[in-house]
Amino acid sequence: MKQYRWLPALLTIPGLLTLAVFAGGATRTEPRKQQTRGAYREQLDALISANKVPCKTPNDCEAVAIGSKSCGGPTEYLLVSRATRSKLGSDFDDNVKMITQLDVEANAGMMGTCEVLLKPEVACSAGSCTEAKSGPHAKPAAGSPAEKR
Repeated sequence: MKQYRWLPALLTIPGLLTLAVFAGGATRTEPRKQQTRGAYREQLDALISANKVPCKTPNDCEAVAIGSKSCGGPTEYLLVSRATRSKLGSDFDDNVKMITQLDVEANAGMMGTCEVLLKPEVACSAGSCTEAKSGPHAKPAAGSPAEKR
């Protein structure tokens, strides 16, 4: 049986890079293009619509803070079922973080009205999470009956 003494050296990071160069050139990944806030928000709505788990009671729902105002606090609350958020996992959380980060960057050095957006109480209506009391504080998740108002 022939021994390959060079094999362990190739299994290291520098060795794998060397192998990649000789196997057809070094591969370079393009930097990920940053989307706009609106694009991340649309992506989040699409994820929620495609993976929606209906609520049965208000306890199945939550109001998730999204974005960042220049004086602090969220720009909006997204009403979504806990099961939907759980099903989406890091995809949901990553989009929320990116939206918030883009707002923070856009607000750097800006002044605002410092209006406080209160976290809404949630309700469950026809399988969709909605705001318990009418008001402009929350934005329903994509595909919910309240969104069509």
